Amino acid sequence: MSKPDEGRDISEVTKSYSKDVQAVRRSPVSESSFRSLVQNARDLIALVDADGNVLYLSRSFETTLGYDPQENLGKSVFAYIHSDDASVATSAFSDVVERRARPDRRVPAAPH
Repeated sequence: MSKPDEGRDISEVTKSYSKDVQAVRRSPVSESSFRSLVQNARDLIALVDADGNVLYLSRSFETTLGYDPQENLGKSVFAYIHSDDASVATSAFSDVVERRARPDRRVPAAPH
């Protein structure tokens, strides 16, 4: 089963998510409503710093993957990436952080 972003250009994915975040910021929804939405969503939502350290994991990480969000704060997001995909993921992440994602980068396919 294919993932929604699988095979998409990393810059497309980044732009798509950036547009979603901007739309939420412009909306009249309160911060508490947004927080409730994020905390109760079934989507896996993670916030990481520029070094890839986990700042936040939604509750869905526990129900979907079995990871306790609180126990994983501060850990490197790259610890969860398969070694076959590590170099591509690290490079794509660096490009996004530097705001210069290249169109030749693709979102790695999820392991089956």
